[in-house]
Amino acid sequence: MVTHPSDFTSKGVFKLIGSIANEQETNAFIVGDYVRDCFLGRESNHISIVVEGDALKIGNSIGDRVHTKVSFFKNFGLVSFNYKGDEVVISRARKDRFKRGVLNKTVEFGTIIEDLLLRDFTIDALAISLNHEDFGRLIDPSGGLRDLAQGVIRTIDQPGTVFQEDPLRMLRAIRLSVQLTTPSLDFRIASNCMDAMQESAYGVASLSRERVVEELNKMLLCDTPGDAIYLLDEAGILSRILPAISATKGVKTVGGDGHEDTFPHTLTVLDNIARLEPRRSSDARNSLGIKQGEPNLWLRWTALLHDIGKPAAKRHEQGKGWTFYGYDVIGARMIP
Repeated sequence: MVTHPSDFTSKGVFKLIGSIANEQETNAFIVGDYVRDCFLGRESNHISIVVEGDALKIGNSIGDRVHTKVSFFKNFGLVSFNYKGDEVVISRARKDRFKRGVLNKTVEFGTIIEDLLLRDFTIDALAISLNHEDFGRLIDPSGGLRDLAQGVIRTIDQPGTVFQEDPLRMLRAIRLSVQLTTPSLDFRIASNCMDAMQESAYGVASLSRERVVEELNKMLLCDTPGDAIYLLDEAGILSRILPAISATKGVKTVGGDGHEDTFPHTLTVLDNIARLEPRRSSDARNSLGIKQGEPNLWLRWTALLHDIGKPAAKRHEQGKGWTFYGYDVIGARMIP
């Protein structure tokens, strides 16, 4: 793991924001995913900045200084802009969580420490100062750097509370554990978090399909997407969001005659698709509009769903064994 992220903090946008923050006598910090990824040596062009001041005022200064288009979201007190290929979002430090279902709630602003302690996982509660007097200083109030080094996905607050506030965090924990794993560092979900997920799995029923599908797509684009599906099953979530996949589990035996367990077979196919996809740089696009060399999301969904018709088609014939006639047609009809 990278211990000195200076290469990742050398971008001109950081000096720009730090300079404006100093002029406005406020503090600015890189936070979240970008900081986590820089310590892991992962390239990223999505940058989140938190300021202990007026983000909209800083956004105005950026627009005037570098003549770039800045988008303002006044209701949320944040701004976004593109700068030399980087997508940058600046928001103001908060001291309270946004509650689901609560409208027109007055947001209380706070310090960077208060803001970091509201985040989901310790590895995302890291910040790096951009002010000139302490540029590059790491702020880690919850032991995130330790968990990064040990490959642990752990919630800051009690996991049951965190997952009940927003059940999507359970899917995000699973996705991060698979997405961040490398041959040299295996990420795992803390045992108390997995226990809490199993107890809170029912909560995913309250999530919109759009939010669930977005996380599933990210899981399928990982290097070993089958691991994410296994973890969804272990957490008790798979049967609630992809019951057709969950139904492929298990082997039925008649007179000592069994058949292949379709579930592990499906995930082996899925991982093989991910492993064998060509990795080359090209701007050429295929018939689905996907760049050649990029992970093919639709091919991976095909691998995951290719046998979902088998449970309905499964029959045992005396003297012939198990058959699955027409499972492909049945599965195709289930896809929508």
